[in-house]
Amino acid sequence: MTATGKVRKQLKDLTRKDWNYRGKTKRAINVDPHVYNMLVRAFAGGYTHANWLYTDRVLIDVDSYDETSAYPYVLVSHKFPMTKFLKCNITRYEDMLQSLAYLIRIKMINVESKYFNNFISKSKCEEIQGARCDNGRVISCKYLIITITDVDFRLFKMTYDFDYEILDCYSAIYRYLPKQLINFILDKYVEKTKLKNVEGQEVAYNLTKGMFNSIYGMCVTNTIRDEVIFDNENGWKEEKITNAEILEKLLKQEKNPFLEFSWGVWCTSFSRYNLITNIIQQDEFCTYADTDSMKLIPGYNKNAIDEYNDSVRKRIEKASNILDIPMERFEPEDIKGNKHLLGLFEYETTSKNNKSHTYHEFITQGAKKYAYRDMDGSLHITVAGVPKERC
Repeated sequence: MTATGKVRKQLKDLTRKDWNYRGKTKRAINVDPHVYNMLVRAFAGGYTHANWLYTDRVLIDVDSYDETSAYPYVLVSHKFPMTKFLKCNITRYEDMLQSLAYLIRIKMINVESKYFNNFISKSKCEEIQGARCDNGRVISCKYLIITITDVDFRLFKMTYDFDYEILDCYSAIYRYLPKQLINFILDKYVEKTKLKNVEGQEVAYNLTKGMFNSIYGMCVTNTIRDEVIFDNENGWKEEKITNAEILEKLLKQEKNPFLEFSWGVWCTSFSRYNLITNIIQQDEFCTYADTDSMKLIPGYNKNAIDEYNDSVRKRIEKASNILDIPMERFEPEDIKGNKHLLGLFEYETTSKNNKSHTYHEFITQGAKKYAYRDMDGSLHITVAGVPKERC
C-alpha cells in the first residue's frame, strides 16, 4: 500500500461512522457529469518554471525560500467549495461574489503577459491561436479557451492583459473543510514536527513526513477514468468512459461520501496563487520557482516576503478562532522548542556555517533541471526522474 493509500485508510476508518463529516462531504459531491468533466479540465498541479531571463546562465549568490507544507497549509486555512456546483449566468469578473467558488470556461482574447515570468500553461488550453510561449507557458496569443477556477481567473487578471468572454460558469458556496479533516491534517503535522531532528527517530520521522505529504494526494485521486484493456489479438486499447458511466460512479460516491474531487482542484489553485503572487513581487529577481519555493538573485525585496508571512499568520489565526482549534496545533514545537507555523516562506540554508547566501552558484535549464554549488563548495544537481545520488 502506498503512503497515500495508508492515509486514505486511516481517514476512512476515522470518519466511517461520523455522520456529521459524511453529511458535509455528501452535500459537496458533484454528481453532474458535465461539472465533473469541467473539474478534471480545471485541475492543474504546482507552478514549476524557470525565468527565461536567466536560463542557461550561471548566477552568483542566489537565495532560496521554501514554503512550509504549502498544500496542507491551504487545506486547513482556506475555504473550499462545500456545496454542489450550480449553473449561473455570470458574464463579468466584477459580478463574482467572494462568498462563492466559481468554475469557469472562458475565452481570453488578445492575451499579453505583464511579467518576465509567465503563468498560463499552453497544455491546459482547449484551443489556442497565435501563441508565443516560454517553455510551455503562454507569453501572448490571439485567443485561448481554458477551464479555470475563480482563483485562477483572479491570478490571470493580475498577470496578463486580455479581453474575455465567459462561455460557461458554475458556482458553489465557500466554507472551511470539515473540522474532522482539518484536525486529521493537523494531527499529522504535530506528529511530524515533534519527531523532527530527534536522534534515533529518523525512520519514524520520514514515514510520518511521507504520510503527511500524501494527504493532498488523496484529495485529487481520480477514480473515474477511461478503461485501459489488453487482449492477445489487438493489444492495448482505451475505452472512453461515457457520461452515463460517470454519473453512475458519482452517485455511488455520493451514497458513500469520503472526499470531494473539487477540494483537490482548489487546493492546487490556491497554492499556485500564493506562490505566484510572491513571484510577481520579485519578477526580474526570481530565477526559478517550483510549487512551494523561489530562487532569488540579489536585489529582491525581502520585505515583500515578510509581509506575505504576516498575512499567513493572520489567516491561520482567523481560521483558528472560527474553527475553535488551538493555535498551537497550527504552530507546533519541535524537540528544541522551535515553533513551526504552516505556510511561511522560510529562508533555506545549505551551509553548516550559515553563510550569507543559500547558493554560491546556481544554473537552471528549465523546469526540474537545475544545479547549484552551496556556500561550502559542494555541487548538487537536480534532474526530474533521476535519483539525486546518481546526479
